Amino acid sequence: MTDYRGERGPCVLPHAHEPDRVRPAITGLRVCAGHRQELERLLVGGRDEDTGGRDLGLAELHRELAGMVGSAASGAGEPSVSGTPGRRMEYRPEVSDAMSHIVWKVHRWGGRIARERGERLGEDGNWRIAATVRYLESRIDWCCGQPWIGEYFDELRAVRHRAIRLVFPAGGTKFVVARCGQVFAPDHEGGARCCIGWLWARVPGSEQLPKKVVCDTCDTEHPPHNWMRLAERILRQRAAARSA
Repeated sequence: MTDYRGERGPCVLPHAHEPDRVRPAITGLRVCAGHRQELERLLVGGRDEDTGGRDLGLAELHRELAGMVGSAASGAGEPSVSGTPGRRMEYRPEVSDAMSHIVWKVHRWGGRIARERGERLGEDGNWRIAATVRYLESRIDWCCGQPWIGEYFDELRAVRHRAIRLVFPAGGTKFVVARCGQVFAPDHEGGARCCIGWLWARVPGSEQLPKKVVCDTCDTEHPPHNWMRLAERILRQRAAARSA
């Protein structure tokens, strides 16, 4: 394993713009200044187009998602739930999954980093996710020098991207189709990875039919010519789940 302490090697993370050009990493770290800044934005937010100009980190996105779960007002004659007059709780599995995804990834990485550093995470009342995000923010430079920084980036990007798609949907109508279930190549432990995200179909404002189906987690796209094959796979997966 290369020791980057005191050295300035190349940034080990991929770049979307001019991917073949080598960017120098920050001295002693494994990433360039741009990726270090992006890691901070992934954790604590930034005023960008993705969030409509609002400064939303992972803790704030989790709170936004929590507010969406019971956002639907009940219609005439519909019973209220849990003694809340005039309101009913709307179960939205894709929102609940995104909330759980944030909590799992934040606490998983917080625990791993604390263990490797010989530290102990503190409590912060009932809002522990905010405290853990603050802890991760305070250890950004240390994380940027670790060999697993690529995995860390990928997971934080995925969880933030998934939450933003739900909190800030694009124009038109969108609806959930099914679980993704896309199978990827075996991971470092030798097992095949299966995406647990949700497939969404988006109908543009001026159209009557969707143009494509996209996963909110792995970004796999399914154009119309692939929908029959996709439907067959979804039916097989549902049948297997029922018989399990």
